[in-house]
Amino acid sequence: MPDGFPLPPAKRRIGPSTIRRLIAGGEGAAVEFKAFPPTPTRFAKSFVAFANTGGGVIVIGVHDNLEIAGVDDPDAVAGTVSQVAGFHCEPAVAVGGRVVVLGGKKILVVEVSESEAKPHRVLGVRSDKSVYVRVGATNRIASKSVVRSLREGATTRAARGKLDPNAARLIDYLESHERITTAGFQRLVNISKRRASRILVDLVRRGLVREHRLESEHYYTIG
Repeated sequence: MPDGFPLPPAKRRIGPSTIRRLIAGGEGAAVEFKAFPPTPTRFAKSFVAFANTGGGVIVIGVHDNLEIAGVDDPDAVAGTVSQVAGFHCEPAVAVGGRVVVLGGKKILVVEVSESEAKPHRVLGVRSDKSVYVRVGATNRIASKSVVRSLREGATTRAARGKLDPNAARLIDYLESHERITTAGFQRLVNISKRRASRILVDLVRRGLVREHRLESEHYYTIG
């Protein structure tokens, strides 16, 4: 990456062979082509959609028909990318970039990371049309239920990041098992009943675990 390049380097190792495979595979849930840099708002929609979904790469300098157009001034385009990601998206979207040369033409590859701060919005458009997600090879306006799901998912991830190891192991267990009792949790992590009960009460309070009290048994499921 040349000195003074406006973007941090992409996390993935992206070279000519990788770009050829991406181009051959066409656009999809994690890949988008742009022959020329779009307007800031259209750029922001793509950044927000990828950040709100699973992340992806935007290959600038390639037509939808897979023809390589190239980019005349990748540094200038990278500067625009940095501005749009930082000032046209709320919260700002994390992006990285790399210039790849194919057939003597420069291509700018922009990597957008999946975000832990969802939902991201596009600034400067109506609030009900500001949140985008990636659906197949398109960027779609998120419904209210999807926006709520993105927000709740971010809250859950933030809460889980502060858990002690025993609580985190319980959450992992419940994501692949239907339920667990206090005694089962004790055995799972080899702790006392008192400590297990305290952890379960805290997880219920945080909304990460749901408590079920029945006449025949008392158990917990994922929140």
